[in-house]
Amino acid sequence: MIYFDLNPSIRTNFTAAVFYGKSVNPSVIQRVLSDVGMKWPHRVQAVGVQGGPDISILKRYSSREKPGNEWEREPRVLSIHSGLYYFLLPEEGAEVSFGKSARRGEPQRSVSPEHWIHSLQQAVVSLRENELERMGASGSAQLVSKQQEQDAARRLVVMARMHAPDWEEAAADWLRLCMIRYQRMLNIVRRKIMELISSMTRGAEEEDRISFLYADLVLRVYQTHTFSELEEVTFTSLRDVVSLLGGEQGSGGQSEVVAKAIRFLGEHHAEPVSLKELSEAVHVSSSHLARRFRAEMGVSVMTYLHRLRITHAKQLLAESNDTVLSVALDCGFESPEHFHRIFKRITQTTPRRYRMDARVDRI
Repeated sequence: MIYFDLNPSIRTNFTAAVFYGKSVNPSVIQRVLSDVGMKWPHRVQAVGVQGGPDISILKRYSSREKPGNEWEREPRVLSIHSGLYYFLLPEEGAEVSFGKSARRGEPQRSVSPEHWIHSLQQAVVSLRENELERMGASGSAQLVSKQQEQDAARRLVVMARMHAPDWEEAAADWLRLCMIRYQRMLNIVRRKIMELISSMTRGAEEEDRISFLYADLVLRVYQTHTFSELEEVTFTSLRDVVSLLGGEQGSGGQSEVVAKAIRFLGEHHAEPVSLKELSEAVHVSSSHLARRFRAEMGVSVMTYLHRLRITHAKQLLAESNDTVLSVALDCGFESPEHFHRIFKRITQTTPRRYRMDARVDRI
């Protein structure tokens, strides 16, 4: 397989063409593909990053060299934006094998430069359809009405504000409806996610931290080009937001004991807090508090506390120059090793990598 880089301006134009309908001169497409020895017709296949190739082991192509005959049957691998690879497969080339966890669409045949962008778009649509099927969210868009989608969103907002134990199930139902209804329109799904977060956080007291989470979510959502990754990004962000919402008293949400515990953790999460100290603060036994908290919140006290601390840590990593050690201690972690372990478990990345990505994204 041959990996080739694009000029940044061409990469930007191709991304705009695939996702926003911008036109690209066919002569530009012809020149780019001729430079890498790609002949017409060929097939285009979209592959999610997690199931894509290890770029470090691919043959690198330089525009200063011309591909020889031995390259004719080799697939070309093109990356025009984060989140996806596009495999360009010669008609007579060998099939590309992927691991069981690969997320990929069906190859789409492209016969000319004028048809090429459409082939990329159809490759992405095929990938999304396969993802929806694997996620158990496949179905006809006509089967999901606007009213169903809106009702599911309202139900989720109410349950999240109440910290209802099964709010994540409501979130999964709503996201599945959106993905089915707008399965060919990822931008609309993105917008729906942002509208949901706005509704959920309206009137929240933790304005500064909620604002950071909102900005962080915007960046991550618009960097994501596959449904499976968008699902993961959405759930991670929703958990962060819900952990900062105080709950609506008198709405059938938390009991008074759990509501007091949530307020205490919100005010003291950067300090060493044990279950014993928390139970004493809310005047119940440790075992009673642990049972009530898990039953009403769906997670243990310590998991909830870890989420609060990581949310705070993400803001410090993105917006301050404090060392990772300093961030860990300021957020209540007993050691950098403990911080690193919990951070990676919750965010699927390391503190240093998160800081690097956040700063690059904000340039």
